[in-house]
Amino acid sequence: MKITLEQIDLVRKRTNASYKEAKEALERFDGDVVEALAYLDESGKAPKTEFGSRRAFMDKVRDLIHKGNITKFLVTKDSKTVLNIPLNLVIILALVGNYVFAAALLIALVLGYKFNIVSPNEQNNMSVVPRKPESSVQNQPSNNENQ
Repeated sequence: MKITLEQIDLVRKRTNASYKEAKEALERFDGDVVEALAYLDESGKAPKTEFGSRRAFMDKVRDLIHKGNITKFLVTKDSKTVLNIPLNLVIILALVGNYVFAAALLIALVLGYKFNIVSPNEQNNMSVVPRKPESSVQNQPSNNENQ
């Protein structure tokens, strides 16, 4: 049986295999696309994609939501925690009430509050702290004194 380019493309699209692998699998099974797909899947010649299935995608989304729930957004002032909420809630608040949320964060920053994003493993922490400007001129004699 003659193998067509459409058959090769179909096998490639479904398995993410190369042209050569798809053609060899189709030749082995006399152009039977279903058998070629099964062969490539069982033999492991067709590389799997990370988001190859709906279930894998949903697992990734579920993991991302879980990480957002266990990662905390802390608002502190004078070493006292004022607010401790999950990062997912902060993202939702920023999306729903973006101007009000941005204004509240700006006002809190001006009032001296500190913002921290704390991950559960304590290695990936981020901090937004208002910085006090340092003086660039420190006790330098003026040139006008010598004149």
